[in-house]
Amino acid sequence: MIAHALIVGVADYASVPSLPAAVGHDVADIAALIGEPNGARVPRDQITLLVDRDAKAAAIRAAFADLAARVPEDGTFLFYFSGHGERAVLAGKEQSWLLPHDADLTRLAATALASTEIVALLDAIRAKRQVLLIDACHAGGIGASKGAEKASPKGFGAYGMDALGRGAGRALLTSSRADETSAILTGARNSVFTTALIEALGGATIDRGNGLIGVLDVFDYVSAEVPKRIDQHPIFHAGDLDSNFALARRPVTAPSSAPTIAELTALFTRLYPAGPLQDNLWSRAGGDVSRLMLTGIGVAQWHSALNKVHLGGGGLQLEDLLRAAADDFPNHPELTALLT
Repeated sequence: MIAHALIVGVADYASVPSLPAAVGHDVADIAALIGEPNGARVPRDQITLLVDRDAKAAAIRAAFADLAARVPEDGTFLFYFSGHGERAVLAGKEQSWLLPHDADLTRLAATALASTEIVALLDAIRAKRQVLLIDACHAGGIGASKGAEKASPKGFGAYGMDALGRGAGRALLTSSRADETSAILTGARNSVFTTALIEALGGATIDRGNGLIGVLDVFDYVSAEVPKRIDQHPIFHAGDLDSNFALARRPVTAPSSAPTIAELTALFTRLYPAGPLQDNLWSRAGGDVSRLMLTGIGVAQWHSALNKVHLGGGGLQLEDLLRAAADDFPNHPELTALLT
C-alpha cells in the first residue's frame, strides 16, 4: 500500500502559458482518493500536496528532501505530477524537464527540474517501491495562453521518461507518448489520463479476489482505457519490479438487501401456488387485476406479475404485496425479514 505521496500540480504558471483548471482538479482528486478509507488510506500528514504558487522548484526539492528523511525502506512512495514538461537537445543530447510554477523556458537549468535531478531526488528516498505518475505532455495546444509572447513548452520527452523509469522497484506511467498531447476534454473535470487513473484506483481494474488493487493492474487499465476515449497512448516504464504490489484497497460494496425477482417468485409461489389471484391477494394489496397478463401455472404467473411490480407496473408497490401476504402468514420468517 502507498505509505507516502508527493502530489504536484501546476496550472497557473508565472512565465509560461497556463493550463486548464482541470490540472488543479487532478491533483486534488488524486490526493482525496488515496486518503479515502476505501482507497490507499494514506494518512493526511503523509500526503504532500503542492499546487500552483506553492509548487515552485525550491518547494518541490524541499518536499523530496523531507520525504527522503521520512519514508521507510519497506514503504511505497507515490509521485504524481500534472503540469507542463519541456524537452530540448543540448550538446547533441535530448534533455527533459518538469516545469514548476516559477519555471523560465530561457533558463531551464536554473528554474526547472531536469529528469536527471528528479532521478537523484527519487534515489534519495529509501522506499523499495516507487510509483511515478506523470501527466506532463500537455504542450501549448490545450493551455489558454496569457500572452502571445509566452512560448509553449513541448512536453516531457522520451529521454526523461526512460530515465525516470529506471531503477529497481520503480514503475512509471506517463499520460501519453512524447509526441502526443495529454488531453483535457472540453468541460471535463479531469484530464483523460487522470480520469482513467481515478477509475482504476477506485476499483475499475481486474478483480483478483484479494481485495487489493495492484500496480500493474492500474497501469493495464489506464493504458487500455485512454486510447478508447481519445487518440492518446499512455506509456509504461518499469525497473525490476518484484511483484504486482498493492496501491489501494478495492472498495467494499455492501451486499444488497433487496430480494431478486427469482427469490420473490420462489417465495410467493410457495405461499400462493395458484398465482397472484389466489385468496384475492393481488386485489387486497391494492393491485389492478386487469393490468395483469396471466398465463401458465402459478410460478409463471408470479414471475410475470412481480416483473411488472419491479418495472413500476401492476398498480401496486412490493411492500403492499408483502404486507397483504403477511396478513395471511403473520409469523412467516421470510416475510417478516423483508418487511423489517
